[in-house]
Amino acid sequence: MAAKSGLGYEFVRQLRERPGAIVFATSRDPDRATRLSSLTDKGNVHIVKITEQPEQVDEALAAAEIVKKVAGKVDVVIANAGIIHHETSIADSSMSMYQQFLNVNLLNNIAIFKALRPLMLESARQGGTPKFVAISTQYGSLTMVEDLPGQSSAYAISKAALNMFIRHIAYEEKKNGIVAFPMHPGVVATETVAELARKIGLGTIEPEESIQGMMKIVDRMKVEDGVHLWKYDGTQLPW
Repeated sequence: MAAKSGLGYEFVRQLRERPGAIVFATSRDPDRATRLSSLTDKGNVHIVKITEQPEQVDEALAAAEIVKKVAGKVDVVIANAGIIHHETSIADSSMSMYQQFLNVNLLNNIAIFKALRPLMLESARQGGTPKFVAISTQYGSLTMVEDLPGQSSAYAISKAALNMFIRHIAYEEKKNGIVAFPMHPGVVATETVAELARKIGLGTIEPEESIQGMMKIVDRMKVEDGVHLWKYDGTQLPW
């Protein structure tokens, strides 16, 4: 999971306390991720470098090799990396913006899944229920476009594409024992979201509440469950 700050950091902080947990946290620049590095003191958190396309393909494969050597399998992947730093309409958005958002919010997650899939299959072979979970958003819902404030077009479009990617994983990998679903973490008061939320009139929650809620969903999901867009509080959002 991308874990330099915000949701990623809080995921690592909570998950490292679980008995027997081995956590691999990704960072675009591990040398500067000092806050994240402070969580490695127990020895069960490992930081690996993953940037963005096109470099991520090789970096994701390299990260998978590290995971394989340390843990031998992957039980849960939290695909948390994402960007949102804009609030524009399609008419006002450049093509380069769309490419950037697709690189980070979609293509990077595809690269990570492909790299870690063999280790998730190993988890299933050992009797586990491996899960690939994407941190999505209510803005990626086709149904909710007219009900939400703001015009975050590139962000919303990239997250809608992410949702479809996850639905395909759920469909294609169910026979292999892999569970996949997207989650909306709520409007979380992180450094990248809090100010934008204030501008467009959305209330926020703290990262701790968001991650606690999402992990309850992750823990209970099984292969036979249908794939839905979940909200951190356990409710289902329309696609």
